Amino acid sequence: TADLWLTPYENDMKKDFSDGRIHCWNNPVGFDHFTLGYDTIIAKGFSGIIRDAQEALEHSSEEREKEFLEALISSCKALIRLANRFSEKAFFLAEKATDSSEREHYRKIALAAKNVPENPAASFYEALCAIVFCREAIGSLEGIGVSTYGHIDRMLYPYYVHDLQNGSITYDEMKNCIHILFVYTDERFECRKAYFETSTTMVIGGCLEDGTVCYNDITKAVLEAVLEGRYVDTKVNCRISAAHPTEYIEKIAEVQAERIPILVVQNDDVLIPSRVKCGRSLADARLYVSGGCHEVTLQNTELCTRADTWINLSRILLDCMQNGSAPTFDAFYEQTLAAIKRFLLHVMETKNRYEKMWCKFDPLPLYSATMTGCIEKRKDATEGGTRYASTELSLMSP
Repeated sequence: TADLWLTPYENDMKKDFSDGRIHCWNNPVGFDHFTLGYDTIIAKGFSGIIRDAQEALEHSSEEREKEFLEALISSCKALIRLANRFSEKAFFLAEKATDSSEREHYRKIALAAKNVPENPAASFYEALCAIVFCREAIGSLEGIGVSTYGHIDRMLYPYYVHDLQNGSITYDEMKNCIHILFVYTDERFECRKAYFETSTTMVIGGCLEDGTVCYNDITKAVLEAVLEGRYVDTKVNCRISAAHPTEYIEKIAEVQAERIPILVVQNDDVLIPSRVKCGRSLADARLYVSGGCHEVTLQNTELCTRADTWINLSRILLDCMQNGSAPTFDAFYEQTLAAIKRFLLHVMETKNRYEKMWCKFDPLPLYSATMTGCIEKRKDATEGGTRYASTELSLMSP
């Protein structure tokens, strides 16, 4: 893989890297800042995904399609086995526990892992467990950075309401789960000892697929938990719009006033139309999330490789100042824009050439299993299976 894919790409980019016009991680594709098809995971479970893949396999005649679907099914079954082992370990720890609260804690984990992510989530707790488990397991097994928990208040709210109505959860119990989610990320990366960029986000606010404003108890609990715990890592991406209630904006402002630097505010009124302009359907564009920092990708439907290439605009500007011969500022301005465009096209050509090889060297059948389009097209996400595929280049001025 290194000799045929990674090293040639690095060599092709070496000159641009050494002269300062580009900063990159020497990867032909972005291996980080992915989002999963969380909606599919919690609604269908991997048993449902396997059924869909098996049906597609029965109607496939091309060998390439069969290989992909068989790999996807095997990967899903492996993930289910891993979850079952997780459940067995939790039951074992419950039996060994000497304290009743500890015993109940492990039993709760064990019962959840026994059901999800194999089957559809049946409660708020199970849906949240499925999200966290799949984020960690799929990222680890396939060597990618699944860097977001997704649009959690939109996804989890129906399960919370169901549990609230049958008396199996309270608001405080739900908020405690949100606290644990924050604590988990902070502790895993030892954020209190040293700072590590963990590229972990969660998204709140925004809207539903039909455009209905999303602002509910879970939205409130997330912002309250940030204030109460003063967490330092998981970035909370707050989607706002002119339709959101003033209360939501005030709660965001309250966190900002406390100087807790983990919020990112994103404007639906700008970002949703921009995604539609880029060819996304309105319903899909409404389900955008932030992959790992602030960049936009669509949950469930889009593979967007990014976070691996930054273009140094200052360097290109300096080149134009030193080597240009424009007689006026307007001419210099046009000359600089033309230089930026030429360099962008150069980088895009190189990236496109190597991205075409991605499916050959690093297929992602388990990730593909969760993403809309892959089973329908019978293609891995790295081969163009997702409904949308894009590559982002970051422009910077250090």
